[in-house]
Amino acid sequence: MKQYAIGMSTCGELICPEDFLKYAKAGVCKMELSFPCNAYSGIDWAALKRGADSAGIELFSVHLPFSMESNPAQLDKSVRQAAVKNFKNFMAKSSVTGAGVYVIHASSEPILDADRPAAMKNAKKSLAELAGFAQQMGVRIAVEDLPRTCLGKNSDEIFELISAHENLYVCFDTNHLLGEDISAFIERVGGKIITTHVSDYDFIDERHWLPGRGSINWPELMDALDKAGYNGPLMYELKMGRLTPEDFVQNAQELMERRPLTKR
Repeated sequence: MKQYAIGMSTCGELICPEDFLKYAKAGVCKMELSFPCNAYSGIDWAALKRGADSAGIELFSVHLPFSMESNPAQLDKSVRQAAVKNFKNFMAKSSVTGAGVYVIHASSEPILDADRPAAMKNAKKSLAELAGFAQQMGVRIAVEDLPRTCLGKNSDEIFELISAHENLYVCFDTNHLLGEDISAFIERVGGKIITTHVSDYDFIDERHWLPGRGSINWPELMDALDKAGYNGPLMYELKMGRLTPEDFVQNAQELMERRPLTKR
């Protein structure tokens, strides 16, 4: 069975450069930097890079901010253009991390059915511009599948979004698919998946639980990723809470070996 690099997202929480050591000691080798929207402007990206390097961790990806204002699908042209400008600024400032992937939400929510075509059109414009900018930087944009009324809620919408530019790929969030079978999604989109957000849910709404707590058939999901030829990391995206980095690593090893998942 295929082995994947084990990664962790900071999942909207701030991190100190010294924190990377505890992740590395547990066996985490790649990380995604994801922070609260209001914190991005004050992040010392160079210090985080030094901390990760000293611990031997690769900063694999950066999650771009998401909010009603940081919304590629904004219907207001001036607000959308300002968002794209801010995304470029964040990408340029964070380039010192060496991250090769920038994860983005194609929209915020809610989106009314009547507004969906216009939102999709605007999102594609924004994504195409950002993908071109990323290409000049030598990095890739990964569009995340999203739940509820967000854009990217199924494989049809994901393909529509990434058709906007050759430098657009997919971040497969395992706990966001509410209207499509997970294995079918991977089979359709698999060749474009370059990173993941791993967590469990109950098929009712996103939960960001540790795999094994929810309803996902994990052996089936892992088999589908293997079959699709996925070679990126298993990037865990859930709050630490009472969990430790060692819990994440053990869980990932159980997933890859198709062993029963330890309940926590």
